[in-house]
Amino acid sequence: MPRFRPMLRRQERSRSPEFALPNPRQNVASHLRSMLREHDGPVDICVAFIRNSGFSLIKEAIGDRLKLPESRLVASVGFPTDLGLMNQLHELYGPNVRIHLGHASPTEVGLKPCAHRPQMHSKVYVSHGHRHFSAWVGSHNLTAYALAGTNVEAAACIRGERKGPFWGGLSSFLSTVFDEAEEYLPGRNDLYTALQCR
Repeated sequence: MPRFRPMLRRQERSRSPEFALPNPRQNVASHLRSMLREHDGPVDICVAFIRNSGFSLIKEAIGDRLKLPESRLVASVGFPTDLGLMNQLHELYGPNVRIHLGHASPTEVGLKPCAHRPQMHSKVYVSHGHRHFSAWVGSHNLTAYALAGTNVEAAACIRGERKGPFWGGLSSFLSTVFDEAEEYLPGRNDLYTALQCR
């Protein structure tokens, strides 16, 4: 595995977890960008929904790092995920872009199954260094409503070494989600659109 240069000063690496949002309608885009820039290694992005309006707010902070073999981006197939954007991201980043199709059951009684199928609903952003990581865990989808302060959202920012119980749990969680998802394939757009069936 290539070596990545940690970009945090030593005293910053061991900070306690931070509750990122004292104001639940805070514009957090700049805070998330700063967190993503703390390391220059791979990035993991795991969100329920992704829109161009949201991705554009962090695109500069991740640069070409989604091209790194260890980087991963996954979004749920459900609306309002922007399938056109997923097409564009797949063209740029290939198999690192994945889509989670959710599950067929259980469904709630009386609800249209395709519109209310269980789905991957997590929101986790991770910036990796060689020995350290920074993670944003909360309710923020990759949408402008979430990141620009329109929605009421919450998040915590956790920084630490790539070892120990928290790192082990985070790594296991992300690997499970990405393994459940499939590579986004433009040739399956008809299926993805049918699963959105809003």
